[in-house]
Amino acid sequence: MLTSRNDPQEPAMSATVTPSTVLGTDVTGPVSPRDRAVLAAVAAGRAEVRAGALLIDGRYSADQFALARLARAGLLTPGTARLTATGTRVLQPA
Repeated sequence: MLTSRNDPQEPAMSATVTPSTVLGTDVTGPVSPRDRAVLAAVAAGRAEVRAGALLIDGRYSADQFALARLARAGLLTPGTARLTATGTRVLQPA
């Protein structure tokens, strides 16, 4: 889960989104497995945005905040199911 800099609890994960990689946001922290799966679905062309909601494989995402959270973190283009350059980098193996 992406956390704000003010959140004292930060789960231990390998890929970290930092202010240096996501300029202009206050979001920092590791990318959760769920967020990584959403990014992978977007990269594979299996995701779309319809009426502001994220659909994966034609079904609404159970995480209603994923689209906004990932866009705010600079990983998805706001309002679309398209990865940003940072989102693409996060998906690459470390």
